[in-house]
Order: sequence, then C-alpha cells, then structure tokens
Amino acid sequence: MHKHFDSWWQLITSGATPRYGLDLNVAQPPLSLAISVLLIFGVEYLGRLLLNRCASQPSSLPIWLKAQGITVGAAALAALLFPLALIGELQRERAVAIALSLMVLGLLRMITLARLSLNLLQTSEQRSVFINRAQRTPMSVWLTLLVAGGLGLLSLGPITDADSLDYHLGVAIAVLNSGAFPFAPEWFHSRLAGAGEILIALGLAVGAEQFGAMLQCSAVLGLLAMLWWGVNPQSALRPLVALALVTSPVFLGWVSSPKPMLLPGAMTTLALLIGTHAIWNRSNTQALPIKSSFSLICLLVMMAAMMKFNFLLSGGLVGAFALLGMVKRGQTLAALTIGLVCTALFFAPYPIWKHVYFGGDWLSTLTTPMPGHWPGTSKFEEFLRGFRDSYFPLSLLVPPSLGYLSTVLGVGALLALGGLGGLGAFLSLAEKSVVKNDAPANHYFVTIALITATLGLLLGQLNARFFLEPYYWLLFALLVWSPRLPAMLRKTLVILVSTQALAVLTMISIGLALLSVGAINVEQRKEVLLQRGYDYSAAI
Repeated sequence: MHKHFDSWWQLITSGATPRYGLDLNVAQPPLSLAISVLLIFGVEYLGRLLLNRCASQPSSLPIWLKAQGITVGAAALAALLFPLALIGELQRERAVAIALSLMVLGLLRMITLARLSLNLLQTSEQRSVFINRAQRTPMSVWLTLLVAGGLGLLSLGPITDADSLDYHLGVAIAVLNSGAFPFAPEWFHSRLAGAGEILIALGLAVGAEQFGAMLQCSAVLGLLAMLWWGVNPQSALRPLVALALVTSPVFLGWVSSPKPMLLPGAMTTLALLIGTHAIWNRSNTQALPIKSSFSLICLLVMMAAMMKFNFLLSGGLVGAFALLGMVKRGQTLAALTIGLVCTALFFAPYPIWKHVYFGGDWLSTLTTPMPGHWPGTSKFEEFLRGFRDSYFPLSLLVPPSLGYLSTVLGVGALLALGGLGGLGAFLSLAEKSVVKNDAPANHYFVTIALITATLGLLLGQLNARFFLEPYYWLLFALLVWSPRLPAMLRKTLVILVSTQALAVLTMISIGLALLSVGAINVEQRKEVLLQRGYDYSAAI
C-alpha cells in the first residue's frame, strides 16, 4: 500500500509533465476506488450546498430533491470547469487542486453521514423501529435495492468500454496534458466530447479511474429517488414501476462506463420535475422559490446539452417548458434575465469555441456536433445519424439474443406505454384519479415525452438507448395517472418485471465476477483489461 501511495503522490505532484496512456493517469487499486468514493461524496456535498443556497427553507426541501446532490453538484462542477478547458486554463495542477478540495469535502460528508446513522440507531427503541419497518418492506422494494446495489458495485470495475478507452478517456487525458479542450480535426470522435469528459478529467487528475462510472451510476439512484418520492407517492404501482426502472437492461452497459449518457438524462429529468412542481403546479415554492427553481433548471438543461449533443433537443424542450411556465406566472422579465445570464455562462462558450476553431456558420454550431467543412466529417455524421437497430421499435423491448440484452429498455417499456393512457384520461377528464393526482403534471410528462420521442425518431439514432428520457417521463406519467390495472394484467406484469430482475441480477453477478474484481489489486485489474478491454493495449 505504501508503494501505491508513493505512485499516487507522484501522479498528483507531477505538475505540467504530460502523462500519456491510461495506466499513467490512474492510481493503483484499491486506492483509485477509495479516491473515487471520496470524490463522489464531495460532489454530493457540493450539490447539497447549492440546493440549500437556492432554498428559502433548506430544512423543508422535499426528500426527492435532497437526494439529487450528485446530479446538481456534477452540473455545477461542469459549469465551472468546462469554460476553463475551452480557454486553455484547466492545467493538471489546477485540476488536482480542485479534486483534492472535493476529496476533503467528501471526507467531511462521510463523517457527517456516519454520525447521523449512529444517532438514528443509538437506542434500542430506534433500532426496534428500524427493524419493524424493514420487516414490513415489500419484497419488490428489497429486490429494487438489491439491483441498485449491484449496479453500484458494477461501476467499481476498470473501464473496458471501447468508446471510453478511445475518446471519453482520451479527451480527458488530452485536457490534463495541455490544459485545453483538444482541437484535433482528424480525431473525429473527439468532436463528440463535451463537458462530461471534463468531469472524467477531474477524476483522472487524482487517479480516480472509477469516478466517471460512479457518476453515471449515481444518476440511476437519483432517478429512482425522483420516481419514488417525487411523483405521486400514494400510487399503488410505485413498487412495480420502480423495479421496472432500475432493472432496465440498458443500465448494465452504462453504469460500468464513464460515458456521459445517464447523468445528462438525470439532469433533464430533474429539471422537468422541478418545473412541474415549483413552476407549473406551484407546490414546494416555499422551500425552493420560483426564480431559484428556474435558475436550477437552466443550469441542468444547459449542462446536459454540453455533455452530449443529443441532449440539446430534450434539454431545450424542458427549458422551453419551464420558460412558458414562468411567463404564465407573470415572471417574464425575470425568466428572460436569468435565461440570458445562464446562456452566456453555461451554454454560449462551447458554440463560440467550435466556431473559432472549426469555422462554419453560427447556426451549424448549434445544430450539428461537427460544424465547418472538414474532410470526411459529413460522412461520419451521416453514419452516426443513420445508425439504427435492425428491428426497431421491437428492440425497445426484446433483444435479438442474450449478447444484446444491455441494449434494450426491457419490460418497463410496456409500463411506459401505459403512461400514454394518462393523456387521454386527462383530456377527457374521464378518470377522477387524474384530477386528484395532479393532472397538470401527468399532462406535461406525456406531452414532453411525446414531442421528444417524435423529434428523436425524425432526427436522431433509432436505438433504444436514445429514448431513455421519454421512457423515464412516461413512467412518471403512469404513476401520476395510477390506473387500476385488472388483476390478471397486474399479475402478468409482476411476473415479467420479476423475471427481468432475476435476469439482470444474473448479468450483474457475471459482471462482478468478470469486471469488478479488477478494483481489488493491480494484477487482477490488468488481467481484466487485457481480457475484456477493447484494444486496451493501445490505451496503456
């Protein structure tokens, strides 16, 4: 362990010395895992501080919002660091200083949480209450927690994903070596990178290999918290929908990769939920004022768009939805002011950078990830946009073989389709439960989901993984509508979701045996990467 610490100390004190290749930028396991955990808690602490700062009464923040510290903290960090990289001021030593500060915050947060846990269970009466509640918890809830925990363990392994070893890690390392976001016209994939790679670079600055993947996994937990506490907690369908969400097979591939796909989706979903609660439906405004709510929404949707180009569409729709709500509440001037300031700080720097370095007109910097007339880029972009599953839309639900299990949404897609029924019920007012259970929220979830999915069909890749946000939002709509399912249909859905859960748990167990063991020591990490890491030898 002393040898590992010496190697890590050399890493963080190397200053401007370039470090090429993956292994030279990560601490030896299990030290890299410990550093990643500290960073995650530091990000959560930062996000909680920001939420408390925005709230008029921090203690009265709803639990679903308190659970979003990592999502909000990651958005704030990206908003701070990405512009620094774009102007060439994110040198390794600066990234190290920021990361070490986060580690200190993380340690403080862990100590605070440990004390709270001990205080909650310090008396026999309190322990008895906890045990009684645990015994009354339905089996489906325990199964949901088991899968969520398994996904968390899956994110601890070394990085084996091909795209991650190429440009997600490659761009991050290039930023640390030069202090600037890379301008490399011949490296086509680097032009798909964004603010998400800057967060990966922050982790690599202190050798935290698992930090990026743990951020993606935390997004799943944040989504689960939103669904459980933020959308009609009285719904009888809540345990079934929660289990369907967390067992979506598509999560299997992404929680073990730093690829910024799950985190931006959690950001746009959180922005939508804040908009429905605090702007349109005027609830929770005592805890989170309307102007603070709109500011948070702008931060979340703009940074989601900066992390991955395809979130520009969904983030723009959610932002427009919040802006319309502000106008309806007579806050037009405040909304425009906040929106313009946030655009200048969070959104504008990247299109300006692309225009300066790659050229092209201003419109193309907003509508394409590859502006400018560089050889080959048009064909590359055409290939990306034209990619589709050979049997879409059936691929949303059923994989062609077990090897493609992690490319589908799973049984939850059937439940998500059930959310569409809420729109018809809302418009006809045929279901009293729609009005009682907050009809506007149901209406908004379905409408935004349908618009996003339709535009995605017309403009984006026809792949199940690119319809995750409409999937989330239709599940939310189903909970708000909360129809009374016929007994036979409900029993069938329970069997299907439970079967999917067992299949996902099996896949997680295999993943832990094949991948996550690489987080234990150096030898196992290298063996895992040589056997499972696509072209790892080229990234060493």
